Amino acid sequence: MSKNSMQCGRQSKVFTVSLAVVGLILLGFITYNTIQLISGVKELDQTRVDFLNYNKVRTRIREGSDLLTESARRYVTTGDEKFRDDYFREANETKNREWGITLAERLSENYEEGKRIEDDFRKAKQYSDMLMEVEYHAMRLLATDEEAAAPDYPKELKETPIPENELTLSQDGRRRRAIGMLLDGTYDQYKHNIYNMLDDAVGAASRSTDLRRNAATARNRILWISQTAFVGVF
Repeated sequence: MSKNSMQCGRQSKVFTVSLAVVGLILLGFITYNTIQLISGVKELDQTRVDFLNYNKVRTRIREGSDLLTESARRYVTTGDEKFRDDYFREANETKNREWGITLAERLSENYEEGKRIEDDFRKAKQYSDMLMEVEYHAMRLLATDEEAAAPDYPKELKETPIPENELTLSQDGRRRRAIGMLLDGTYDQYKHNIYNMLDDAVGAASRSTDLRRNAATARNRILWISQTAFVGVF
């Protein structure tokens, strides 16, 4: 074999190896970028799901609070125990408000402002809990001592004391007092506080999910441009 042939063979091997190395680098880069792009798309989808879930939290807490309010008002207005049963079914079984708080806790782990958003939802529930004390009082006023002593009478109402100045009221007077408690300005203000805290929480959630979505979008754009440019060079 001539010297020139041997040199050409070596050059060919070097070229082949170099081409293989470049191919591996290109394949590795494209693979890495593709994985990152897929991750970015998943993150975009996750922010959309998270925002929908934050709205679910608001809906469930509001629905739970409103159901308690409506049931208590209907009970003190009509005296129909069906509404009292509806009230305690929501409070002790369905628990929409607690369901919402549990979901908010899970979502808070994904965002810097997550804890603050969760706290706003908790404050809304706290206002609702305060209203429950008023609702207990109002519903307890409708029962005579004999009715309150019945085994199936709700324990939450049994444990609710009636102030001395209300003990002397007639049954009709007690009903008017109960209705007034659930329709006065203070009660309505607490309801507005609940709605405002829920709206504040969802507003903060919207900002947080937007920031994360915008960051993911920008990162995906850079990855796509770099991958297109890299492939174009080679």
